[in-house]
Amino acid sequence: MLVRIVKNWTAPDLFRQTPDSKGIWDDIHFTFDPVDECDGLLVLNVLKEDITVRCPPENIWAIFQEPYLPDFLPWMKDGHEQFARVYTHRPPTMDPRYHPAPPLVPWHVGMSYDELLHVHHMPKNDSIVWVTSALQVLPGHVKRYGFYQFLKEKGWSDLNICGRGIRQIKDKWDVLDRCRYAIAVENHCGDNYWTEKIADCWLSETLPFYYGCPNLENFFPADSFVRIDLDDFDSAASVIRRVVDSGEYEKRLPAIREARKLVLNQFQFFPFMAKEMQNGFRRASLVPVHLSSFRQGPLDRLRNHCNQMLHLYKARNFS
Repeated sequence: MLVRIVKNWTAPDLFRQTPDSKGIWDDIHFTFDPVDECDGLLVLNVLKEDITVRCPPENIWAIFQEPYLPDFLPWMKDGHEQFARVYTHRPPTMDPRYHPAPPLVPWHVGMSYDELLHVHHMPKNDSIVWVTSALQVLPGHVKRYGFYQFLKEKGWSDLNICGRGIRQIKDKWDVLDRCRYAIAVENHCGDNYWTEKIADCWLSETLPFYYGCPNLENFFPADSFVRIDLDDFDSAASVIRRVVDSGEYEKRLPAIREARKLVLNQFQFFPFMAKEMQNGFRRASLVPVHLSSFRQGPLDRLRNHCNQMLHLYKARNFS
């Protein structure tokens, strides 16, 4: 079976999440090449240009990897008629084409699937690392940046904060693999929405202090992470301090390792979608299909821009 992937981002390399980085999982061959014919087509997020392909229409699916913020990302709720299925953490309607799913974003540690299976971890110290950024585009970014400023003022000697706009690092693996504890904060808090923020922690066998997905326990062991509440910075800091000072890492390590296996072999893009395709793809004739890129009219663009400014104003002044 040949499945074409069309995505709106370039890095990191998604195929490194397959054995030998060949883009094959369970005898399904995935390709980014603009092939004219395929047994299925997966659109990651949004089409940036029109495409025509010979494919069963029933096997043309979309996977949304961004948070459900339709004022910022209008394609999250509009223009889905050309997809037989849409996988999204928050279905916008009860239409049966929508399937609740995690966003299946790639991990960001600089390791392939094969390397992660056989890696020998560095000896870990008791410090806390937070790989984050100074980005403040979405409301969730603003909240996360506020917590960064709060912890920065605490001046904890065992806390290492780094990332884009703060202190650039080459590879998250280099800092995560050395520490027992990490902070992982999503830019959005919604059911099914968890990303590499927490997956990278488990892959490096680090215990994450986590803010984000309310139903994360539906996917991973409850002991594999520690929840913090970013609506109360003092409480979040107290939780982090208590867990680190009491040395809970060793007790939670079996759950962390179980979560790691689940990331590698169940809840990353390829095993998840391979299972969905084996159950949901139809054996049907190849027919010419034209898919249109997402377009908005000027009034819709203006309305979204005004709503974006309102959301950011509220986030920065009332959070």
